[in-house]
Amino acid sequence: MLRVRLNRRRLLVGASIVAAAAGMLPASANPNAVGQYHDDVGSIVVRGIDGLTYQVSFELRASTGQPTQSAVLGVSYQGCKRSGKCGYTYSYQVKLPASAFSAPSANVASVTTTFAGSRVAISWTATPSTNNTSINGTVEVPDNVLVSDPTSGGPAKLTATIFGITCGGSGTVSNYLGVFTAPTAGGPPAPAATPKQFKASKGHRPSCQS
Repeated sequence: MLRVRLNRRRLLVGASIVAAAAGMLPASANPNAVGQYHDDVGSIVVRGIDGLTYQVSFELRASTGQPTQSAVLGVSYQGCKRSGKCGYTYSYQVKLPASAFSAPSANVASVTTTFAGSRVAISWTATPSTNNTSINGTVEVPDNVLVSDPTSGGPAKLTATIFGITCGGSGTVSNYLGVFTAPTAGGPPAPAATPKQFKASKGHRPSCQS
């Protein structure tokens, strides 16, 4: 991986470097899209009905390039005891239809889909830094040549509805331009029903934690 940091005033030079870097990709490289790539992350904290505290994390990878467009939502959660001892991290990826993903601006993104048998709605709203004067160029042989957009993204407010509750959290919105392989979903299939630690039962319900 090659990372290049450039002054924003030299954006055209940076674009030239990335274009040249694209020529470094071997003939076996398989990027299949050109355009914009979103990589938005964030998390909320949920108290399960088992008494454990869970960090529920999200990652949205989406391309709005041509000719291939796709979006994938990653969902993971890990339970921790009060002692700080944490257990296994469960991780899943959900392929999103075009109707499930929206990015009305470079600083806002939202997802509405189904996970573990119930509705999931996640939104990111970023506050871009006005002090960012550089761009980052990334070459990942053999698949990607990306340049970050310094005028958008950054720390973001996150709101997530999952497991029947709506919680606020924090995250980051990142936007890139370039040549890349459109995201695909992998890993184990998502559970068909709400995991037992998040399923309301006998007066016990999961709740948001600050």
